[in-house]
This record gives sequence, structure tokens and C-alpha cells, in this order.
Amino acid sequence: MPPSNSAVEAAKPGDKSWKLFDGKGLFPLVNPNGPKLWRRFAGKDQLLGLGSYPDVSLQARGGRQKIREQAAAGNDPSAALAGESSRRAISSTVPIISYES
Repeated sequence: MPPSNSAVEAAKPGDKSWKLFDGKGLFPLVNPNGPKLWRRFAGKDQLLGLGSYPDVSLQARGGRQKIREQAAAGNDPSAALAGESSRRAISSTVPIISYES
């Protein structure tokens, strides 16, 4: 059974990281500095952060489904996310450069 909101809130950081399993490849990884989320792609363990709790609530399960669909289609969700970040950085930089010209 997936953890409830109160179970995630009650998850206390310790000296070492630990996992609060949700199922289907998603869990909050409770670190001494806060939680992250995990998924599997192409048989390898990879971390893919969806955000920190409570900024990203249990609605992250919807994000998990999107990631699983991308992986099932043979796409690497980490690469897609990195490309999206690059596009945002470029689009916010281009107007600044053009103002300096």
C-alpha cells in the first residue's frame, strides 16, 4: 500500500538515506538533507528527482506515470528532462544577450 501524506510527513531523516516505498518504481528517498524520488530505466538504477516534499505532494504519482510511459516507449526521461532544462536556460538567456548588443 502506498504511503499516505501523513506517513511521508512523519518520515524522519536519519544519519543514512532510507526509502519509503510507494510501488511501481517511485519512493521518497529520505536523506539527512531531504527526500528525492527514484525510478528505473533500461535495467539500470537511476535517480530522477521530481522535487522535494511537501513542495511536490503525493501528486508526484502522476509524474511517475508520465516517466513510466516515456521509458516504455524507449525514451530516457532523464535526457528529456535535461533537454527541457537546457531549452529553458537558452530561452531566458537569448533576450538578455540581445539587449546587450
